[in-house]
Amino acid sequence: MERRCVEILTFAGLDKPLSYAIPPELDGIVAVGMLVRVPLGRSVTLGIVTDVHRADADALPYRVREIIAIEYDYPLLGRDTMALVEWMSRYYAASNKSVLEAIIPAAIRNNISAKFSAKVSLLKFLSDDERSLLKRRAPKQHELYQFLLENGAVERSAAVKFSSSAVNSLLGKGIIGETFRVQDRLVYGEFTDAGATSRAADIALTEEQRMAADDIAKSLTIGKFCTHLLHGVTGSGKTEVYACGIRRVLDGGGDVIYLVPELALTPQTVSRIRRAVNLYGVEVVVWHSGLSDGERRDAWLAMASGRSRVVIGARSAIFAPLKNVRLIIVDEEHEVTYKQSDSPRYHARDVAVYRAKLCDAVCILGSATPSMESLFNVSLSKYKLNCLKNRVDGSKLPAMEVVDMRHERTSRGVKIISSRLMELVAACLANGEQTILFLNKRGYASVVFCQCCDYVAACPHCSMSLTYHRQQHLLRCHICGYVEELPTK
Repeated sequence: MERRCVEILTFAGLDKPLSYAIPPELDGIVAVGMLVRVPLGRSVTLGIVTDVHRADADALPYRVREIIAIEYDYPLLGRDTMALVEWMSRYYAASNKSVLEAIIPAAIRNNISAKFSAKVSLLKFLSDDERSLLKRRAPKQHELYQFLLENGAVERSAAVKFSSSAVNSLLGKGIIGETFRVQDRLVYGEFTDAGATSRAADIALTEEQRMAADDIAKSLTIGKFCTHLLHGVTGSGKTEVYACGIRRVLDGGGDVIYLVPELALTPQTVSRIRRAVNLYGVEVVVWHSGLSDGERRDAWLAMASGRSRVVIGARSAIFAPLKNVRLIIVDEEHEVTYKQSDSPRYHARDVAVYRAKLCDAVCILGSATPSMESLFNVSLSKYKLNCLKNRVDGSKLPAMEVVDMRHERTSRGVKIISSRLMELVAACLANGEQTILFLNKRGYASVVFCQCCDYVAACPHCSMSLTYHRQQHLLRCHICGYVEELPTK
């Protein structure tokens, strides 16, 4: 019997896929993107199927070993994600192994078991005589029988309150039965608003919001890759514009990836988006580093199996195994937390744009202070610009002042706090108000300059001021890592 060959990219650190044969019992089942277990040397390793072809393994001039087993019954990665693996490996100079491990979590690779919940219910109704006999001989069993008679099927945890031996005894007698079902571990379940019934049309958008939402909707209708930079001041209602796009995608049967920069923002965002898509009956899953292995397992498989169509999470959510990605949202796209510090050292914003390109999807980059890269791409007409210049409630932005600390000199040197700031803090305290001071500082002094000539010690590579670290007596650049000694004059 002819055995077909497949190409498999293993987790063993090899940069090229290896050829394996499909055993007869798996013929017609193995597909691209599946996680499989294969032999490699004297060991066994995991791998992802990258290609399935018709070549007869027995006709090859070399011996081809067979796949041992498939880990899941459906592909974990789509063709767009497979292309993303290849691009990330090349663009970020990372190994295929590190990219695959970043995309497929350990909970999936280790095949963490599902969480089951058990329910008990009556299988046999006792006659009056049988109930009287049970009450005399086993009072606890009688109490449990009566409880199930009145309440129907209940969780086993509720039944064992009468005693676990009573439950086991009735199970052994065939009076009650036990059923098991897989229980999904829902993250932020307390933020699910089952009573929400509003839709985007029910929410009055401002003129700026409506224009931005219409422009994004036009791109979604065309169905081609496009990136929008949504430049909106704080409080301008960017989230409502996102929600309009999400609902339009769900109307068309598409999937959505929504990235947020910090874990602290996730519950708030999950609550708002779940309310926005409640009428669609869509399962919104959460993805970030704070999840347990069990929660990761349930969330990943919900996306890979198609049960979930919307994912909200931190940077690693960009690898969500959704099948029909039509919209990717990167909120606060300027944030440095989207940059991964370990290999592969990817930037989730850039990966989001590239994945949108692979999927012919729309990517929305939202920010009140866009990154220079995004603004530059707007100037090149690579990105479309949508602006929200006013707050939704019409309130004004707080007044801001920039104080030149070079003018805050005394006979003892430069003051740490400016005279203007001292006046405002004193005025607040005199009025019984409160003041918050943010200190954004690494090192002993963020700037070193000469009071005579105004020379500022700067990095020769980045043109940024060097920071003085007192313990090492060194000047450091916190951008590129350049170091020099503190000048004596």
